[in-house]
Amino acid sequence: MKELTFTNGRLKYLEGSLEANPSFLIEMDDKSQWISSGYAFVENTEKATVRFRCGDKLDELLDSEWTTMDSVTDASSMFLGCKNLTSFEADMSSVTNASWLFSRCKSLVSFEADMSSVADAFEMFDGCLNLTSFKATTTSVIDARWMFNECKNLVSFKSDMPSATNTSWMFNECKSLTTFKANMPLVILAYSMFNKCESLSSFELKIPFTADTTRMFNGSSLLANSNMTINIGE
Repeated sequence: MKELTFTNGRLKYLEGSLEANPSFLIEMDDKSQWISSGYAFVENTEKATVRFRCGDKLDELLDSEWTTMDSVTDASSMFLGCKNLTSFEADMSSVTNASWLFSRCKSLVSFEADMSSVADAFEMFDGCLNLTSFKATTTSVIDARWMFNECKNLVSFKSDMPSATNTSWMFNECKSLTTFKANMPLVILAYSMFNKCESLSSFELKIPFTADTTRMFNGSSLLANSNMTINIGE
């Protein structure tokens, strides 16, 4: 472990930490501790220990073990940039904010969880290039903008989102997405929702006729495929 002297405290740097993973602990002169997620510093409280546990080296330093998220409500950015995370299965029934939760988790392949309370899913899986399997309850999601942005290996999505109001860019550049089926009766904005979804071939969506669907299928093969059945209802 390397130690560097700062004017306002001591910085402990853990060698071998990956880019964007938690790697720093600062001990301030007033004895408070701060840890880094790789992007911002937060006070080292019990909540923060849970929030940034994805770096193995940080776990060793803080000795923070946990097995459930049943008391977590704000999980935003919890696993942001955890490049070695390959799968996730947990009880997320209390989580309401999942924005950026798995953003840039480039090795994440599968996700299965109870998301029944999640309202904010903004960029939840942004840049999860290898995500292929998604199984979750999405009944409370309101903001789904950029939710699966650049999930280039995601093949299918079948999950009703009866509370969603904004799904703009939701599947941007999901180039392997072939199957989509969902009921979204409250959607207001669906701008570029399937932008550059080059493989989309099976599609069923129910949204209001009043929804803004501008450029909804921009760069998609959907409209060019004569075998497609599009069901956009009330």
